[in-house]
Amino acid sequence: MRLFSRLALAFVLAASANAAFALDPSVAITFAGETRFPTATTFNGTQVGGLSGIAYDASNNSYYAVADDRSQINPARFYTLGIDLSGNSLGDGDVTFTGVTTLTRPDGTAFPIFESDPEDIVIDPAGGGVWMSSEGDTTRFNSTSNPAFQPFINRYDLSGANAGRQNTALAIPSKFLINATGVGSGVRNNLAFESLTITPDNTTLVTATENALGQDGAAAAVGVSSNSRILTYNLATQTAGAEFVYNVAPVVENPNPSGAFATNGLVDLLALSSTRFLSVERSFSTGASGTGGTGNIIRIFEIDTTGATDVSGIADLDAFVGAIVPVQKTLLFDLNSISAPGFAADNIEGIAFGENFADGSRSLILVSDNNFSPTQFTQFAAFKVTVVPEAGTGALLLPGLLSLAGAIALARPHTGAVRRK
Repeated sequence: MRLFSRLALAFVLAASANAAFALDPSVAITFAGETRFPTATTFNGTQVGGLSGIAYDASNNSYYAVADDRSQINPARFYTLGIDLSGNSLGDGDVTFTGVTTLTRPDGTAFPIFESDPEDIVIDPAGGGVWMSSEGDTTRFNSTSNPAFQPFINRYDLSGANAGRQNTALAIPSKFLINATGVGSGVRNNLAFESLTITPDNTTLVTATENALGQDGAAAAVGVSSNSRILTYNLATQTAGAEFVYNVAPVVENPNPSGAFATNGLVDLLALSSTRFLSVERSFSTGASGTGGTGNIIRIFEIDTTGATDVSGIADLDAFVGAIVPVQKTLLFDLNSISAPGFAADNIEGIAFGENFADGSRSLILVSDNNFSPTQFTQFAAFKVTVVPEAGTGALLLPGLLSLAGAIALARPHTGAVRRK
């Protein structure tokens, strides 16, 4: 890393550490209950688990949850389910699975093992379909023997004779593709397109990498942050657009023993407006307490892309010495603050707005990916969302304060993939 970058990074971190969290939030959330399913749960001959993304379809009052299964246990699939919020809370018996749909390729054949890794799902506002993101796999990718397993964002039919069949594939910019711009470039293993959301005006689909691209800097670790990229698509033209830098925080807790597996990542986004989003970061440390003894710390932030640098034209953030302004970001809710007896946070990876509660308040639903592990559980957690007064003018100062942040994306203490959690 260039000397200029190191000096600028040190200055920015010292001068603006607090400014990065100066965004005035537009919403507040309060916990409204949870329910869990053990890993042994089955439905229609499939093992329920790996639920990495969730979406709500108001047209038929149904939810869809995609399974993070690389067709190793059952074919790639998503579930249809109902969530009952009529009691103004969420508890046991309030989530019911009602259907399961197998994902297939454009020719109607099932995905072979290891050729898809569905991570998130959103309803296509045009109707009749859903968009899904998939991570890809750097450990199995080989340009000769397995060129297909790149990350992707595809559209699938939602119902009818072709339910689950892929009908559209968005073009992924080359900088995100495995080794497309050089060996070790592109998405990291299990740290790719975890998130997917659509802006309320139905014009823009937004995804993000869980951690930095190989050429963009380090993966998150203890004491090390990571610069994810937010990637936008124009839904009308289905073309990639602006990209923004999102700074993922360092791992929250030290693993035990020291040096054991630990990670933190941006695991989902949820659009509040065309520029404001909720983001979910999931930090996991082996042997740490986490929330309820799970090793997981789940935090929800509010972010704003206003004033952030469009980095779509920059292939390698780690080599760029110009001024890069990341998205504004502030902590909204830490699940570790929930005081309900026995509450524990598993591997939360999905977030969506749901049906309103009976009292009229808006609901927010989180779902966990249990990794199909017998020591984990599938979890649904509900929150009530309230609007807070309009942000003050202080937030408008933030882009200027961060204009010095040219090197905030440039620190690269180490690289390398982390194993799946």
